[in-house]
Amino acid sequence: MPPLSPETVDAAAEWLAAQLTAAAPPPAFTSDMPAGLRPETEDDGYRIQRALEARLSERGFGPTIGWKVGATTLGTQRLLKMPGPGAGRMFRASVVEPGSRLDARLFRRAGIECEIVVILARGLDARTRPVTLDEAAAAVGEMRPAIEIVDYRFGGELGTTGAPMLIADNLLHSRIVLGEPPDRAPSPDELPSLVGVTLANGRETARGTGADVLGHPLQAVVWLANRLGQLGRTVEAGETVMTGTIPAPYWLAPGDRIEIRIDRLGSVAVSFDG
Repeated sequence: MPPLSPETVDAAAEWLAAQLTAAAPPPAFTSDMPAGLRPETEDDGYRIQRALEARLSERGFGPTIGWKVGATTLGTQRLLKMPGPGAGRMFRASVVEPGSRLDARLFRRAGIECEIVVILARGLDARTRPVTLDEAAAAVGEMRPAIEIVDYRFGGELGTTGAPMLIADNLLHSRIVLGEPPDRAPSPDELPSLVGVTLANGRETARGTGADVLGHPLQAVVWLANRLGQLGRTVEAGETVMTGTIPAPYWLAPGDRIEIRIDRLGSVAVSFDG
């Protein structure tokens, strides 16, 4: 299948930008996207995503702060019917202070993800050779617990959208609630055994271990660096990387108070009105 033309990529990015910057969340929008603009391959999804990045930054989302890596567990891959991980861009406007109260009406269908986040002290460049797990571990400057709020902005059931379109739309990313770094971060060897739990209104909804994320959470960083290398891009020093949800996503109800807890890293919470 030939790649989308540059003109089609720009038109698709412009269409998505108009939806994502609307004054109020519009109805689910996938079914309304002109068929000729839809990406049919993951590479075209990433090309649209890159063209969308500049438009969102210019229209109130602010500069990019890093990357989310999603579909890093077998459960989320099955849920979204993705063959493997995917990546999306995160922006300054995505960042929410811990303990904030958000209006649930800002989202179409919000999901809560419990994640290990790393902030890189050095960049990773896989354009000429693959990055290794040891190199990814050495690049980490900070680890934190975090909530990612994803937003399923599409019509139809989960899993009917397709990986290329999900990638174009930054893999459902909406907000990130960053916890504080622990006094002593766990070592890379400890990460697979860490337990992550999501609680809604004090009730545990799901739990998992770091090993559920590609066998090791830092494998998400390895995957990201190597996938970006295939696209001629790099992960930059100072960027934040979300490694993917440890337990299954929790789908939000208005009025929920959400907390996530991860062994050795700590906890963070956010509440939803509406």
